[in-house]
Amino acid sequence: MCGKLKRYLKLYKMFVIQYVDSLMQSKMDFFVGLIGFFCSQFAGIIFLYLVFQRIPSLNNWSFEQLIFIYGFAQIPRGIDHLLTDNLWMIAWQMVVRGTFDRYMLRPIGIFFQIICEKFQFDALGELIVGFTLVGICIKAGNSG
Repeated sequence: MCGKLKRYLKLYKMFVIQYVDSLMQSKMDFFVGLIGFFCSQFAGIIFLYLVFQRIPSLNNWSFEQLIFIYGFAQIPRGIDHLLTDNLWMIAWQMVVRGTFDRYMLRPIGIFFQIICEKFQFDALGELIVGFTLVGICIKAGNSG
């Protein structure tokens, strides 16, 4: 069991490196996407801040509590994007276009191959933002 897990982790690392290499062929596209992702995350926080500028207390919820919820919601969203986002490609991109055969011919699990096909950097960003916001809110709550 442990040997099989090590094999799949090594394969996952290889798939991610291969995807990053193909993605970095267009560095500007990668960095514009990265900036866009963080701008959208920042816009969500700014929206909450602006709401709380006009309404200091929403049903006794504080700004820090809503930031905690926002960050906490990013964690499962990131996990979902990391592990299951590629499953949406099965019907449309793989079966309809006829590329599903290559997964059935390889000597590794089909589900694993589909998950590894495309690494979602948004997922990594969502996890980082989520854990950061939750950590900041917990630290602020403990010190106050």
